[in-house]
Amino acid sequence: STMTLSSAELSESTFGNGVSLATQVHRCSNGKLQFVPATGTNIQGGVGELYLDEPTINIAPKNLQTALREAFVDHFGSEDNFDLIAFCLPKGTGSPDRGWIAYAYRDTKFSYYNDEWGGSLTSRMHEIGHCMGVGHSGEGDLDYEDRSCVMGVSFVSKDGPQECYNGWRHFALDWYADRELGVDPVHSGESWGGKLAAFVDYEDMKDDHYAIVNVRDVYLQYNLADKHNWEVGERADEITIVRAMGDAEEPSSL
Repeated sequence: STMTLSSAELSESTFGNGVSLATQVHRCSNGKLQFVPATGTNIQGGVGELYLDEPTINIAPKNLQTALREAFVDHFGSEDNFDLIAFCLPKGTGSPDRGWIAYAYRDTKFSYYNDEWGGSLTSRMHEIGHCMGVGHSGEGDLDYEDRSCVMGVSFVSKDGPQECYNGWRHFALDWYADRELGVDPVHSGESWGGKLAAFVDYEDMKDDHYAIVNVRDVYLQYNLADKHNWEVGERADEITIVRAMGDAEEPSSL
């Protein structure tokens, strides 16, 4: 089987100077996280091709992952030489009656994508979010329903929608640590009044501006639909209030 996207297309959608995974993550993190293409034998533009000798249809995910990782080491060298490893698999891989888009395991370097989803901007930001230790962003009883955050639903497009993470996820990722404020009026008995600025305007914030305000298990963020968050799918130009349902790996609720 062959991929819908070529290696060159995958490289451009991942590391290109336009809208790509690298540029979007760099903007959402305010330059704190930078993706650069791996180099080495059999790798061009951060992308290499693998061919398995065994069938990939009707194969259990765990067995497929083992085969991929063994082939990866044989072809590209030790996994320790890479910070993140994404496997983009041809359509039909796995069980034909089990529709899947992508998945990753929290706090690991591995993510897996079904065909064209390997070029999806939001799907890769979502799965790499899992690699960085954060869980799904939901609304009500639905795990993926928070559309103000890439840890909710994903889209197949290579260049959008351009959006970032919600306040709880940004807080957990520690990208706005110098613009976060924690208050606990229940215990302190004191109220707080101040300026909650849009996180996309981080570079222009003044000393008394905050990107995230944390009140116990609740996180407030001004979700301005502008710049690298201009296509956010929900609660655009509003202050979002997200409740953490546990630690960073657990779901959050908008």
